[in-house]
Amino acid sequence: MRKQVSVFLAGVPSVAIPTQEWRKRQTFRIAGRKPKVPSDKLFESFAGNETGWLRGRVKAALEGSVALLRRDISAIVTDGGEFHYDAPRKFEGSSGLDEGEMAALAREFSQAASASDLAILLGGDHAGGILLYALPGKVARFDEHSDCCANPLACPRGEIARNNYVCAAVRNGFKKPEEIEGVGIREGAAFHPFVQRASGARVLDIDLDVLAEKFGIETEYGKGKLSPDDLVSAIRTNSPAAIGIFEAAKGDAKAAELVERLCVEAVAAVAKKKRR
Repeated sequence: MRKQVSVFLAGVPSVAIPTQEWRKRQTFRIAGRKPKVPSDKLFESFAGNETGWLRGRVKAALEGSVALLRRDISAIVTDGGEFHYDAPRKFEGSSGLDEGEMAALAREFSQAASASDLAILLGGDHAGGILLYALPGKVARFDEHSDCCANPLACPRGEIARNNYVCAAVRNGFKKPEEIEGVGIREGAAFHPFVQRASGARVLDIDLDVLAEKFGIETEYGKGKLSPDDLVSAIRTNSPAAIGIFEAAKGDAKAAELVERLCVEAVAAVAKKKRR
């Protein structure tokens, strides 16, 4: 009998460039490093349907996956659209997202995804990753950067940037520090442990800059060391109830193909877990 997996698919088209204050703190050490991908291509603003190109590809890939059909699995995909609030486009010096607004979006996303077997969140800027942290369970975050500081209660609050959203997730009560672990992190302080491999995670938070350059994925500052197979292995090992994938450059075919592959693997892992 074919196993059905209900999938809630959504996007978060946020953009939040690190502020000068955060650059001075060296929490996100990018001084003197030229971005490999222009920000106007990599990180889209709050205009509607900015993740539509990738959501459409993922939905089609899941519903038409030969790999899933061969395993008697069918994905029932609900496209929940984009989660964003009405905010002005801001640039260097004052470019964070409102913490209260993003926390409210996280609660809204958690509620919308609660009835599905698997939640998939696709984003541009990783600041939108805070939406994942309102979901239940341990989070394993795959990233080249920690995106937080040593004390989540001491760092600047009120504004979320791509390098402090993990702190905001703890400050807003979505997660305790012990419910978060980092994989592949090479830069930045953190209040949570770093591990070689994720285990027992119900949520996978993936920044594509965690991948090594040789795999050809366009990322802004990517000097990661992991491979796509490492991400696939994490999905198969953890069978997550939610997966978020961030910082796919708009129109990057290789990134889109990888995102499709990871989402198919996530559906298969959930189906296998349901059969037990």
